[in-house]
Amino acid sequence: MIQLFLFVLFLVSCAPLSDRRPSVKCPDPKDLFTGYSFQRAPKEFRVYGTLKYGPLKMPILIAKFDGIYTVKVPKERDLRLDERHICLKGRCYLLPIPPENLIFGGVLLGKEVEVCKGGKRYMVYTEGVYERTVVFVDSRLVEYRVRNIKNNKVIKIRFGPLGPGGYFREILIETEGMSFKLLIEEVET
Repeated sequence: MIQLFLFVLFLVSCAPLSDRRPSVKCPDPKDLFTGYSFQRAPKEFRVYGTLKYGPLKMPILIAKFDGIYTVKVPKERDLRLDERHICLKGRCYLLPIPPENLIFGGVLLGKEVEVCKGGKRYMVYTEGVYERTVVFVDSRLVEYRVRNIKNNKVIKIRFGPLGPGGYFREILIETEGMSFKLLIEEVET
């Protein structure tokens, strides 16, 4: 009887332990590339929304037709936007990707290295001095980060819920202690 008890104890002690935590699966990178590639963004569009900068809140129109960007903000003449920069009151900030790619979530090139950690899919791509990291949770784009490898400065872009036309209704851009929030009300393509 003691031998049977010792044998059962031996089997139980040598059995592999099972992890009782629910497994968190990362989204499939092929599905992510299909939904969030650079080709997703339209070439021409008109966006109506609100730009929040600190306590300031102003209506904004962003449009692109024939490759030319137009930005209209009431009473603000020092706001300029092009494919790579947003300038406000004489200070320019580098946009990591064109505005339409931010608005429509066209953030993947197809050259990214994929990492799955804790249910999040990180897509990382390094080009020159910039390291770009795109973060997905449950197949939803949540964050796009660009880090300058030389000076370790980071631009973070966080994405809110999707609108009915496949655009993000809320985009938060944080850089150097400043933040801009773009709230999108309507998009015409």
